[in-house]
Amino acid sequence: MPEQQLTSGKYGHTLNATQVFSPDDQWVVYDTRNDDTHIGRTDGIEMVNVTTGKVVRLYTT
Repeated sequence: MPEQQLTSGKYGHTLNATQVFSPDDQWVVYDTRNDDTHIGRTDGIEMVNVTTGKVVRLYTT
């Protein structure tokens, strides 16, 4: 299956290598930091639906 870009927000999209997909494999979860070394600067956690591209904000600091 070819790669497909799911989001285009003007912020980071940092993935956890072992906890990316929801249990039903329909959502990818990521945090919005721009630098992997600065988890304390993360201002949100989002998920994107792999079929529809719908983005849902799960958490905001």
